[in-house]
Amino acid sequence: MIKLLKIAIWFMMFVILLSLIGCASMAWERAQKANNIYAYENFLRQYPGSEFDGEAKRKLEKLYFDKAKSKGTISAYEKFLEQYPGSKFSATARQEIERLHYGKAKSKGTISAYEKFLEQYPGSEFSANARKEIERLYFDKAKSIGTIYAYEDFLKRYPLNEEAKQRLETLNQNCKK
Repeated sequence: MIKLLKIAIWFMMFVILLSLIGCASMAWERAQKANNIYAYENFLRQYPGSEFDGEAKRKLEKLYFDKAKSKGTISAYEKFLEQYPGSKFSATARQEIERLHYGKAKSKGTISAYEKFLEQYPGSEFSANARKEIERLYFDKAKSIGTIYAYEDFLKRYPLNEEAKQRLETLNQNCKK
């Protein structure tokens, strides 16, 4: 009798386990069909450690990255990186943050904005452009002042700038006349 009771208990546990597995499969299918953040988060809360756990987390990661991408803001990418620091999308998110920071510097169009960008991202793919813009802005400043001293000061920073050398030479020649 006890042996029969043990068998019955094991059988019931087996049936319950099978039904739970079936529930997880059905819930997984619903989550995949919905294919949104809420559905995958809900699935992971209800069935942690299920056979679909890894795939649900990967899909969730991709959806969060897509969300950051669609917002296209520095804060959205930073939030994504906080949630998924080791993500396969991390490098892309960091590149986008860098690009957006460069865009901010470019829209301000000031020496200090470009210098701040270069402090944050000295090895950026946009560094050369930022340096050229800084040089251009300093040159524009020297041109607007238009004195020998302004060009000399500029040439101390950028000794290879041929246009500044020519303007300085012209100013020097005009002063001698």
